[in-house]
Amino acid sequence: RGGGTVSHSPGTIPGARGGTPKACQTGRPSMDFSGGNGGGGGAGGASQRGASAEQNPLVQRYRQWAGETPFVTRSLMQLVVAMFIFSLFVPSNALVNIPYFTVMYLEVYRILLAPLLSRGILSLVFALMSFYRTGATLERAYGSAAFGILVSTVLVGTQAIFITIAFMAALGGDMSAIFWVAQGFWLVVMGLMVIDCVADTNPTRRLFVVQIPSKYYPLVTFALWLVFMGPRMDMACSLMIGYAYAFHKLDWLQPSAERIRQWEVRCWYRCRAAEKTLTW
Repeated sequence: RGGGTVSHSPGTIPGARGGTPKACQTGRPSMDFSGGNGGGGGAGGASQRGASAEQNPLVQRYRQWAGETPFVTRSLMQLVVAMFIFSLFVPSNALVNIPYFTVMYLEVYRILLAPLLSRGILSLVFALMSFYRTGATLERAYGSAAFGILVSTVLVGTQAIFITIAFMAALGGDMSAIFWVAQGFWLVVMGLMVIDCVADTNPTRRLFVVQIPSKYYPLVTFALWLVFMGPRMDMACSLMIGYAYAFHKLDWLQPSAERIRQWEVRCWYRCRAAEKTLTW
């Protein structure tokens, strides 16, 4: 304005490191943006921090794991870890499935949150280790959309059977049954383990030094759980829903193959779009 001009050398941007605009011709004092505290300094610092993050071995290992792990399996593992951290700041009884509160007070959110809430750090670690192998195997075999439906079926079905048994026991005279507790990611892992074992082409699986028929492997694992951890009605419900699914007793709950294929395509495009947008 008023005939003033601002010039800079070709290939440099005013405000960037090393690019200092000349003074305007109107007599105003010149402004030097070449210092480290200017916009260029901030950009340079951000670039250096980004480069440092790229070289961080933990970041590199995480990105390698994220690239190798299927979408639903990866998302569930991240969600379970987030739920464990969240549970440190709220009363645990507010998140677990207690049939009395779930039904009588319509706190249906417990059905979804309880299977994602681990009882302790060791239970969390071992459950995630088991789920990583089983979940990735099933998701690659079924596809992400179908595997997501499978996990939802095991998750909700286990809680529904648990609540039904609890209220039936209460009607039979055991009123304490409606205060039974169901929780833990093992409820999802155990059901998926059943489906994986029944579909396994190998006739046996090894448990310590013993070869066990694959379709009975979850039952033996559950028996050992009873010995060391005590009775778990919720775990038994997970086994029931797993075997029912594995032997095609729950096919009527599944969407059609064409619908699943459409969801799979949409999921793939959204994941690709997210990968182009996000750096993590």
